Amino acid sequence: MTVVNTVSTYQLTATINDTLGPGTTIDGQEIADFVHGMKVDLDIWFDDWLRIIESSSLAKEEKPFLLAALRIQKCWAEMMLNCKALRAMGVENVAAMSTTERNILLKAKASARRHLRLIIVEPEFYLAQIKYAMDFVWAKCAFSFLLLLKLSRLLPERDEEHEELLEHGNRLVHELSKAGSNTNQSGAGNIYLQILKPSTGGSTATSPFWELFDAQADLQWFVPEQFVSEWDFPGLNLFYFPTAWQDFFGDFSLAM
Repeated sequence: MTVVNTVSTYQLTATINDTLGPGTTIDGQEIADFVHGMKVDLDIWFDDWLRIIESSSLAKEEKPFLLAALRIQKCWAEMMLNCKALRAMGVENVAAMSTTERNILLKAKASARRHLRLIIVEPEFYLAQIKYAMDFVWAKCAFSFLLLLKLSRLLPERDEEHEELLEHGNRLVHELSKAGSNTNQSGAGNIYLQILKPSTGGSTATSPFWELFDAQADLQWFVPEQFVSEWDFPGLNLFYFPTAWQDFFGDFSLAM
């Protein structure tokens, strides 16, 4: 069942990659329409598999693991859909985004937030199993946090947002450290733990880390090349630079 579920996800993500990949010729409105249509397809896929899992004769103890994986896959697919749509639209400066582009960015941020919450809320159903996973799965956990960290700095929504994010980030580091200590794979998750530890400030949410964090520069030195060259994780190249000089001094703090 898990294999079939994964294959059906790959079919949807293949459509996303083919449509929004390099060299796409569709315009901004067509991209927005495609995102809307793919979101409907992802919802249908999720609802179908939710019914299948919940009505299956699988052992009771297996279902929580499958349901957790299903929800996490959906959040990841939505996050990739929205980030790749923005990249296809060709806008990297948050300050220059249209209303449609900013709405897509907010959806990417919401998906990243849900993804992070899902993987840490019940770690025994996902993160505890990651010791058996490929490098790519470790990388997805690290990337989703880094993307949310960047988007929360570039596009803040709530005053308490950074405290919640750093708390979740430290919890993610803790759970991944436990999973890593229980595996014999040489350095399987060490690279991604090294990425995450400085990105959470290595301390509590009361530290000055958030105020000192530069969303544009500080990510560059600990983001592995594989994120871009091998796995095509989009979104970490976004930045904020005011488009009107009268707004420069008022908005500059968002990029710092």
